Amino acid sequence: MCKDVYYCLDGQTLCQGFATLQNDCDSHEFLEYLHDKKKVTVYVDHMHEPLFDWIEMEEPEVEDDTNSNEDEVDVIGKEGWEHEMDDEEFSMKRERASIQSMQKKDMFLNKLCPNDEEEEDPTAEQLPPVYPVHNSEQQWDQMAPVLGMKFTNPSELKHCLTNYAVKHGYDLWYENNDKNRLLVKCCKGKEPTCLFRLWASWMQEERTFHIKSLKSTHNCGRVFKIGLVTYKWVGKQFFNVLIKNPKLSLRKMKAQISNTYNIIVSIGQCRNAKKFALSEIEGTLKEHYSRLWDYDIKIKRANPGSTVSMEVDNMLDGSTMFKRFYVCFRGVKDGWVEGCRRVIGIDGCFLKGICKGELLAVGLIEAIKERVPDADHRLCARHILANFNTRFKGEHFIKPFWKAVKATTKQKHEAAMKEIKELDSRAFDYLMERDPKCHCRDFQVEGVFCDAIENGISKSFNVEIVEARHKPIIAMLEDIRVYVMQRLYYQRTKGESWDLTICPSIRKKISDLKDKQRFWAVYPCGYQQFEVVLCNDRYTVDLIRRTCGCRGWQLTGIPCVNGVAAISSMNLNSEDYVASCYSKATYLNCYKYIIHPLNDSSLWTQSDYTKPLPPKSRRLPGRPSTKRRKSAAEREISSTHTISRVKQVQKCSICYVSGHNKKGCPTKKNPTTGDPDPASSTPAPIPTPRSTPIPTPIPTSTPIPTPRSTPILSPAPIPTPRSTPIPTPTPIPTSANPHPTPRSTPATPKQMQRSTSTRPFCRAVQVRKRKASERITKQCLRKKVVTKDGSGCSLGKPIDLG
Repeated sequence: MCKDVYYCLDGQTLCQGFATLQNDCDSHEFLEYLHDKKKVTVYVDHMHEPLFDWIEMEEPEVEDDTNSNEDEVDVIGKEGWEHEMDDEEFSMKRERASIQSMQKKDMFLNKLCPNDEEEEDPTAEQLPPVYPVHNSEQQWDQMAPVLGMKFTNPSELKHCLTNYAVKHGYDLWYENNDKNRLLVKCCKGKEPTCLFRLWASWMQEERTFHIKSLKSTHNCGRVFKIGLVTYKWVGKQFFNVLIKNPKLSLRKMKAQISNTYNIIVSIGQCRNAKKFALSEIEGTLKEHYSRLWDYDIKIKRANPGSTVSMEVDNMLDGSTMFKRFYVCFRGVKDGWVEGCRRVIGIDGCFLKGICKGELLAVGLIEAIKERVPDADHRLCARHILANFNTRFKGEHFIKPFWKAVKATTKQKHEAAMKEIKELDSRAFDYLMERDPKCHCRDFQVEGVFCDAIENGISKSFNVEIVEARHKPIIAMLEDIRVYVMQRLYYQRTKGESWDLTICPSIRKKISDLKDKQRFWAVYPCGYQQFEVVLCNDRYTVDLIRRTCGCRGWQLTGIPCVNGVAAISSMNLNSEDYVASCYSKATYLNCYKYIIHPLNDSSLWTQSDYTKPLPPKSRRLPGRPSTKRRKSAAEREISSTHTISRVKQVQKCSICYVSGHNKKGCPTKKNPTTGDPDPASSTPAPIPTPRSTPIPTPIPTSTPIPTPRSTPILSPAPIPTPRSTPIPTPTPIPTSANPHPTPRSTPATPKQMQRSTSTRPFCRAVQVRKRKASERITKQCLRKKVVTKDGSGCSLGKPIDLG
C-alpha cells in the first residue's frame, strides 16, 4: 500500500478527520466511505513529510474570498472548506506557540526550566569511534578496503587489496611500501590519473594496522594484468587444487586462472606458484605425518581392544620415516567373529592424492598361507578373463569360460574346458596354468556357504572410498572410520525393523526359485529323499542332510531349484531349510558392535615417540601418467558410428598381404597410365643414358602371336630372347629424351611376359581402327578394357584408341 495518500472524513476538521491508506483494512473503509458519500477529498504527499505533525504545527494560509478562483471551488467542492481549521482553534494554537517562543527568549524565565533539546556538554567524555575489523575468512571476491578498517599486519591489508584489484580489474600499485606505512594508488604512469588513494599505518594506542584515509572512487578502465598478483597469491589460491592433483600442468593451471579470476598470468608465475604451493604442502605434510603416533594412541583409548600398529624405518641421521599403518577396530573384529561367514575379502587400491602408496583392505595373503595352509584361496574370475582376453581374443571363448567357472560338478567343468581346448589348445593351457581350483566352483569347499567367484564385495568398498583416497593418510583413515561407524549403525537399525526370520534378499532368491521349480518332476524314494528330473538332468535330493547332487545347496546354504521342488512337493516352507547364517538373529549379531567416536585433533594426547617423516617420493623414468589403466570393458568407443581398430592387423584387399591396406598397396596401378602408383610405392631410380643403354625396338619381322589366330585363355608360351636375334643396342645420344614413353617404344617380349604373368586371367581383345565417321577429335583417348565375364581384368597397359 502507498503510505503517502491521505483523505479527510466528511463533517470533521482536518486535524480530527485526517486518515491514511496503510493496509487492506484502511482501503476497505475508504471504499465503503466513498460508496456512501460519492465524493471525497484525497491528499498526496510528494515530499514524504510527517503530515500529522505538520497539521498541528503549521499555520494555514488565509486567502480572501474575493480572490479565490471559482474553478478551484468547483473542483474541491463546497464540502471541502468545512475541513479547514476553525478560526477560534487556530488562534488558540497560535497564541500557545507565541507564548513558548517568548519564554525561550527570556533568560530569567528559562533559567530553571528544563531544556527539551539536549545540548552537548563539551566537558563530557566522548566514546571512541568503532572501526570495522577485517575478516580474513571472508570470500576473496567480497573483500574491499573500508575507511578505518583494522588489520593485523600490512601483509593482511595487501592480500585484501590484491583480491579487491582482481575482482574489479584495478591496476593498483604501492607508492610507499615499508613495515610502518602503505600508500596505494591506481594506474601508474597513465593519463588521466585515477582518483583512488589509500593511506594506512600503525595506530598509536594499539598494535593494529589501520586505514586512515581512503578515496575509493575510480575513473579508470579494467585491466587484465594486475601488478599486485604475485606467484605467492596464485599459490595460495591453488593450494587445495594442487593437494588433489599435484601433477596439474602449467598450461591447465594458467587456463584455470584465466577462467576463474579473469586475469592474465605468465607461465613463469604459474611455475613459481606451483613450487611455492608444493613446498607449503610438504611442510604441512610433515606436520600431518608427525601426528600419526597421537592418532594411534587416540584410537586405542577410544576403542579398547582395537589393533593399531605402525611401522617406521630408522634412518642414519636418527630420524624415522613412515612405512605402513594397520588398523582393526574392535567392533568390526567382534562382529565378524560372531556373525559373519568365514570369508575374508582381500583387495588393494592406490592412493591418488599428495600421499602416495597403496591402501590394502586386508593384507593377509602370505600370513594365511603360513598360518592356515588348508584355507581355500580364491581369485577373481573376472580379472582372470580380462588377462585372458589380452592374449586370446574372440567372443567364442567367453561363454565356455563362464560355463567352466560356474559349473558346480566335475563333469560339467570338464565338458566346458574341453570345448575351450577344441577352439584353441593354447587357450586351454593358459587357463590350466592359472589353477582352476582358485576360481571355479567345482573345487570350492562345501560348508563355507559362499560361492562367490568374483571380488565384487571388495570392489564395492573401493567405490565408497574414492574421495578418501585423494586425502592425506590421517584424513583418509578418518573418512573410512566414519563410513564404517555409520554403516554399522544403519545396518543394525535396518535389521531391527525386519518382520522376517531370514534376510529379505534370501527370501527373494527363494521366491524366484519357486517360480522355476514347477518345471521339475519330483519322485520320492525314501524318507525325505527324492529324485528330481528335468529332461536329461537328474539329481538326488536329501532334505535331512540338506544336500543335492548338483552341489548348489552345499556351496551356498540356500536350497537350489531341485531342493525347492522337493520341499514344495511335501508342502513345507523352504525358508526353514536355509542356513542359520542368513537368519535375522545372525545378522543382528554381526552389526551389534559399534565403533566409538573420536574427538578433534586438537584434543589428542601428544606422544613421546620420535615424529615420523613422510616417505620420500620416488620419480619413475619418463613422463608420469595421470590416468589409470582401464580394462577392455571400460574403454570407450572412439566415435559414435565406428569401432576402434587399435591392435588389429591390417590386410590389403588387393594383394592380401598384412601390414598395409589397399591405399598403400605397392602393386596398385595408376588408372591413367597403368604404372604402379608412385604415392603407394617407391619408384625405382631412373638410369642415366650413359650408364645403362636402352635397347632398340624389335624389328617388325619378329613373329609375335596375335589375338586373331588364337584367343588366349591362359598365358601362352612366348619366345625367349635367345630364339630371337636382337641387334646390339646402340647408346642414345645425350641430347635424346632419356625417358621414352610407352607409346613411342613397343613392348619387348620380356615386358609382355611380365605383364601377362601378373594378370593370368586376362583375355587378349581385338582392337580395330575407327572409321573416319567414328573418329574422335580428341587425340590419345585412353580406356581400360574389361572382359565380358566381369572379372575386372585388363591388359598390362591402357590401349590407345585413336
